[in-house]
Amino acid sequence: MGDGVASVHIHALASHQGFEHRMHRAFSQKPAHLRLSEDQTTELADMFRLMSDPSRLRIILACLETPTSVGDMASALGLSPSLVSHHLRLLRAGRLIQAERRGNRVFYLITDEHIRRVLSDMVDHVAESEDVDGEDGDGEVAQP
Repeated sequence: MGDGVASVHIHALASHQGFEHRMHRAFSQKPAHLRLSEDQTTELADMFRLMSDPSRLRIILACLETPTSVGDMASALGLSPSLVSHHLRLLRAGRLIQAERRGNRVFYLITDEHIRRVLSDMVDHVAESEDVDGEDGDGEVAQP
């Protein structure tokens, strides 16, 4: 009798997982502009606005691979610790960076895999030595 109950639960779980998979696939097949509400579109625009500042973008990129402290970022980027802290407050509020306390130090990192992938892909895109149009990384046409 216990086996029957277990098989019913397994069948129900499999049906539910199949339903979730079909719903996810149907949802992700919608055009991007139909997948977000007006509020979510505004949130996305705010994230891009936060990343549009070169100093903030450099701070985000400094946290892409490894947790980094304010002092280490300030030294590596040539910015004052107070400016780095100010930018980090904005980036945390925008949910782009998270803080992790280790003893008496705070380290900042990107934990959201979506953000990590987007930024890594964009870095790769910009860092390509030559794109399909024959331009180098500076937008100049590469000389043979």
